[in-house]
Amino acid sequence: MRINEAVGSFLRRYRDEHGLTLDDVATASRKYGSGWTAAKIRDIEKGSGKADSLTTIILLLASINDLRRQRDLAGLTISDIFKDLQEVSVAESSSLTATQLMKVLSGSEVQLSEKLDSRDQYILNLATSDEYQHDRDLLEFFATHTPTATEERAAKKIGVSARLYAYLCFASYGHTLDEEIERVVGENASPQKRGSATRSIIEETSEWLESAYVISSPRWDVNALDKLAKQVRAAQKRKSE
Repeated sequence: MRINEAVGSFLRRYRDEHGLTLDDVATASRKYGSGWTAAKIRDIEKGSGKADSLTTIILLLASINDLRRQRDLAGLTISDIFKDLQEVSVAESSSLTATQLMKVLSGSEVQLSEKLDSRDQYILNLATSDEYQHDRDLLEFFATHTPTATEERAAKKIGVSARLYAYLCFASYGHTLDEEIERVVGENASPQKRGSATRSIIEETSEWLESAYVISSPRWDVNALDKLAKQVRAAQKRKSE
């Protein structure tokens, strides 16, 4: 769950449990110059309306705590918003546990956990073990390379992870997708020529992935990795003939 969704869910649940209306919360917040209306509170509950901004969270808790004091209840803290969550997503491929988030808000160093799909995690495990001794340079690349924006867009078009696509490019060309595009089009190429070359490379690599059943099959093991490598080598051989 993302932070904005967590804040919205917390507010909606809190109002239901304590019999508060949207206008109750909005009115309490205007004491602090929020300018919020009932519609704004509804937006926050939906996860929009900048629900994940620190300003929104501070104003929201201050308003709720004012309402709680009217009922002789103790005030809430930021941790109360996230205490029931196991994990908080920060971006598409990174997250924090609720405990880590609380530590960050208390002044600890920010350390995000990268979210990997099962195939990426499998290859990453191979890179740090002795199970698979082939292509160690490729595994090292997979473990250390951060996919470029171009590789991320290409991976999204094909339907695989950016890490896996970057790995395929390195296995195929010995460098990143961006470097292969530069090699093909040369210096000072027009955007049209660059776009055409990019599409051709993506189409080529997509065919290799399809041939190795990487896109259609959820299974991923050493045999699948070997099969993909064989597909790449066979395609390269055909190109050179």
